[in-house]
Amino acid sequence: FRFRPFEDLSEHPGVAPDLPAELLVNWYRDAPTLRPGQIWQLQLQVKPPWGLVNFQGMDKERWLFAEGLGGQATVKHAELLQETSWYGPLDRLRQRLSEAIASVPGETASLGMLRALAVGDRSGMDRGQQNTLAITGTIHLLSISGLHVSLAYLFAFYFARASSLPFSQRLRNTQSYCLLFGWLMAGVYAGLAGFSTATVRSLVMLSVVLCLVLARRNIRPLHSLLLALAIVMLFEPMAPLQAGAWMSFVAVAGLLFWFVPRRGNRHHAVIQNLQAQLAVMCFCFPFSAWWFQLSSPSGLLANLVAIPWVSFIVVPLVLLALVVWPIHYPTFSWLLNVAGHATDWLMLLLQALASAVQNYSTVLQPGWFNLLLAVIAGGLMLMPRGLRLHAPAALLMMPLLLPAQPAAAHKLQMDVLDVGQGTALLLQTDSKLLLYDSGPGDGAGRDLFGSVIYPAILASGFAQPDRIIISHGDLDHAGGLASLRVRFPDVPLYASLPHTSSGQHSCDDTLAWSWQNSHFEVLHPSPYLPYKGNDSSCVLDINAGKFRLLLTGDISSQVERRLLSRGLGVYRILLVPHHGSRSSSDPALLHATMPELAIATAGVGNRFGFPRPEVQQRYVDAGIRLISTDQCGAIRLQGEQGGPLQLRSARRERKAPWRWPAGPDCP
Repeated sequence: FRFRPFEDLSEHPGVAPDLPAELLVNWYRDAPTLRPGQIWQLQLQVKPPWGLVNFQGMDKERWLFAEGLGGQATVKHAELLQETSWYGPLDRLRQRLSEAIASVPGETASLGMLRALAVGDRSGMDRGQQNTLAITGTIHLLSISGLHVSLAYLFAFYFARASSLPFSQRLRNTQSYCLLFGWLMAGVYAGLAGFSTATVRSLVMLSVVLCLVLARRNIRPLHSLLLALAIVMLFEPMAPLQAGAWMSFVAVAGLLFWFVPRRGNRHHAVIQNLQAQLAVMCFCFPFSAWWFQLSSPSGLLANLVAIPWVSFIVVPLVLLALVVWPIHYPTFSWLLNVAGHATDWLMLLLQALASAVQNYSTVLQPGWFNLLLAVIAGGLMLMPRGLRLHAPAALLMMPLLLPAQPAAAHKLQMDVLDVGQGTALLLQTDSKLLLYDSGPGDGAGRDLFGSVIYPAILASGFAQPDRIIISHGDLDHAGGLASLRVRFPDVPLYASLPHTSSGQHSCDDTLAWSWQNSHFEVLHPSPYLPYKGNDSSCVLDINAGKFRLLLTGDISSQVERRLLSRGLGVYRILLVPHHGSRSSSDPALLHATMPELAIATAGVGNRFGFPRPEVQQRYVDAGIRLISTDQCGAIRLQGEQGGPLQLRSARRERKAPWRWPAGPDCP
């Protein structure tokens, strides 16, 4: 939740001088039901606006910067001082509405989506619904966006015009009153969305057009769009750091680019709907690939059905329900049930489309040059047919769709991903890809697979790994396993877990395999030992020519000594055991293996203090270079087998004004 820290309540509240104006706060244990406007006295563990930094994919630090969140915090102790205050009356109304919708009796499974449409509250949408909408390119429809604010304006305008017909001869400027009433209702609906960024942008664009109409000014559509953009930038200078700003203006630009030069053309409504979808897709597809690495082959068909369905059936019912909510609850409940069933039917179609194209919905993030070519291609696609520019446009769009190329067979590349307090590692060798561990998660689908691991797999040039190793069952290593099993059901999976499930093989010291010039051997655990948590971690020895790596999981010094008794050679790269805890990285292990480089996986500002200072000193004393993901973000190693190592770190490579600086030892 967002928390605004005050210095003192005895006087007029002022922002605490040593804290940012707003914090993003997590309350993990015994969290109460929080309501907007409450005043709490909180004991917080405060951290800077840190986030995961990988070579591709999400950028949380940019999001925190754009949202004005100057820090993050975790609640340690709390006391409620005041139940309500003059802060947040609008948000309290939104919460009451959200609770009223959630309590509506009925059999529909889409009440969570209706809450998103009514008050911008997505907490009721389950992960399966969100994945379906994302895969089919329709997630914009079931959250309050510029489209819905415009629909609220249109419905209010036509309602006012129909209501004023009996009085049209007595009233002057009836059209102006209807326009203003529509704008007012659009503002109310934007308020119910909490004046989110998308709705404010839409309201600004609507206001610009309305002012020009009321002033009877003749202005070109492109000029009105640029004027709206200037106003948005004036009041929201960080808008270019948000995907929604780009998608909003680019979508409108696509519609103007297609329809303004063709004003005289009259087509059936279905044809015009299809044309609008094509125009928006031509301009939005490159930016969707840039921001989200998503491309939905079913998007055109899905939106062709979903946009009119949501716009003319679901949204009107939701808006009408909001109007009657304070007047007659049974009617409110009935309208929402009808809207819910209509949404259920739409979801059945979208689920069928999603299941058909699930394996083809993600693309590689393009570079700036490919993005520019794709935008030019989108403009050429919308040119009149007589110019015959469609073939060159298709050629310019092709680089956006090309996959990355895997490393050459004689090269080795290892990406130690930044997944916070956890481990996930990709290793390319001999034209094969190995995934070691799946990062943190809850084991039920809430994990970093979609935002970190899968984009890294695509960027490596592979559609899927050739083998998956899960070192042990702790959720910081196996938290993304459920998502891996869903996405890659046929990839061989080897894991050291307390319970073996269908399709899973045991990862123990009987396992060894070779890929051309590379040999892989599991050194621990023995199949005869009981499962011991961290000490049952699957330790993997990788010998790729003169590139020798040791991946250790979370073993302790006791297991390290067991490995030493069996004989360990010299390694070029060591994955630091147990993230650098004091119970691991025994000096005997370091002196026996003498790695050229040791890499620790740890979350920035993690509560364990990993890697521990005393452990770091052990590596310094042994003359071993130690780098960690908490300081460097993701770490990439590349090189010819037997040749020198080339090191890169994501925090240095993805420099930005909002980026927390990299540590002094980061490559």
